Amino acid sequence: MSRYEKLGAPVGEGTYGTVWKGVSATTQDEVAMKKVVIRHEKEGFPTTAIREIRALRKLSHPNVVRLVDVYTEMPGANGSIGDTYLIFEYAPHDLTGYVAYRKKLKLAEVKCVGKQLAEALDFCHLNRVMHRDLKPSNILLTHRGELKLCDFGLSRDFVERTPQSYSVRVITLWYRPPELLLGSGKYDPSVDVWSAGCIIGELLVQGPLFPDSSEVQVFKRIRMRFAAHKEEQWPQSIRKLPHWDKFWPQTSRNINFDQKDVFRDLAVKHGQTAVDVLKATLHLDPSQRIDSAGLVQHPFFESEPLPCKPSDLKMPADQRTLKELDVKRRREKAEEEVRAEREQAKQMQKRNHLDGGRVGEPSPKRQRPA
Repeated sequence: MSRYEKLGAPVGEGTYGTVWKGVSATTQDEVAMKKVVIRHEKEGFPTTAIREIRALRKLSHPNVVRLVDVYTEMPGANGSIGDTYLIFEYAPHDLTGYVAYRKKLKLAEVKCVGKQLAEALDFCHLNRVMHRDLKPSNILLTHRGELKLCDFGLSRDFVERTPQSYSVRVITLWYRPPELLLGSGKYDPSVDVWSAGCIIGELLVQGPLFPDSSEVQVFKRIRMRFAAHKEEQWPQSIRKLPHWDKFWPQTSRNINFDQKDVFRDLAVKHGQTAVDVLKATLHLDPSQRIDSAGLVQHPFFESEPLPCKPSDLKMPADQRTLKELDVKRRREKAEEEVRAEREQAKQMQKRNHLDGGRVGEPSPKRQRPA
């Protein structure tokens, strides 16, 4: 008998595999089951899975998802190797789905989420782990509003808080700091702080700060957001990076610096500390960026209104899940309905044309019988 049983359709997608909701056969506890996909047998167990296991075995914190088990199914009757799953504590929501459900969070709720994220990140950095893929869909929420940082498949141990050589192919595009966009092969945990700042900013302005489809376009959005149109506004260390000479002229053409002053609006709406926390986390110079410990202690979280309790975050009264995959499915369903309506309208036009008269033209008047 299997120790764990999948329940229904997948509920998410991780760095290296699909995630299902499941149940433990021994405890009846709900769990999340992430299947480890081995794409090429010669390559063996994926490095991403190994990194996640290694990281989570030393990260025991209320705001970091708990790795319960690593489970391999029995071999099949035909001799096939059984699938391997990473078993986690289950959280029904992620931040992407929750924000889509709530539309707008109160400032005390933004602070509650932001403070829990800062504490999770600081614990990771204290234990010398860079997450390297912070984004709303990797932030889980329980029914009680407790935040759980998850998906450590791109995480990396570090020894010193000074820049070291690592891969640049990390961090989802919208949450990637300028030093990585510009090709720096050396960085430190400040890359996570930038991502955290993007997430807090997204909650404050009710939308992604730097949404675009390519590295150069995201860099352009960063320039526009900070009105950083002069080279001297950028630290010399950034101007020496590999892609600077290519990205700078490309993003200088047709650039609009007359955008609405987001920071001024934030100060009016949410107070100066909201502006300060974004400027501290999104500093263009990574060496001047606030660290995770400083973020936990930032005045933004100490000013009125204070962060609400996690249990005060408004959750659905029913047992629905709020996840990025649910949002994606609803969007795809809505798009399919729109396509179906358009197709139906086309068919109606064809029928009207065949019945006589073009659509939009008056039908011929019938003559009264003599």
